[in-house]
Amino acid sequence: MSRTKLNGIELSLFGLIAAGLVSVVLLTRFMDQHRSLPDPTVQEESLYLNGNTAKRISLGFNGLVADWYWMRSLQYVGGKILKTPGNVSFDNLGSLNLQLLAPLLDTATTLDPQFLEPYEYAAIVLPTVNVDEAIRITRKGIEANPSEWRLYQHLGYIYWQKGDYQTASEVYGTGAQNPAAPPWMLAMKARMAAEGG
Repeated sequence: MSRTKLNGIELSLFGLIAAGLVSVVLLTRFMDQHRSLPDPTVQEESLYLNGNTAKRISLGFNGLVADWYWMRSLQYVGGKILKTPGNVSFDNLGSLNLQLLAPLLDTATTLDPQFLEPYEYAAIVLPTVNVDEAIRITRKGIEANPSEWRLYQHLGYIYWQKGDYQTASEVYGTGAQNPAAPPWMLAMKARMAAEGG
């Protein structure tokens, strides 16, 4: 008799679990269908910690925390793209209102100054969002990694797109002095000087 009673309890628990799963599925579908579009005018929160504070409290795990901020910046941009209705032009992400991207990348590079990917991402993505922050973070990368000629190339390209041919020529020229730099860096210096008159 106790075995029959146990089967009844098991059946009741199974029914309760099944009803809960069905409820979760139905609720998720309802929420997906009635989700409102994000309001582009809403201000985003700022980061709770700046780079120097995060560095102090990371307890020596700066590289690990820098990786977290780097991944968070990629997820931030990806989330904005997914939430934007219609097609997104990847050549100009300025319409996505990426206010937190520069602080996220800046914190990652403060935690690990030799971590090159955030600098390069800032140089490629940030100019259409905030060109001054793109220049600042790329220059920060050059100061921390003066032997990385690609950062000079990225910075020169930013100035070229900005129309500041004189500064672009100087940046390409400085980067061309690196022994690892390809010969076309000197050609870019000359081209920028020619375009600038």
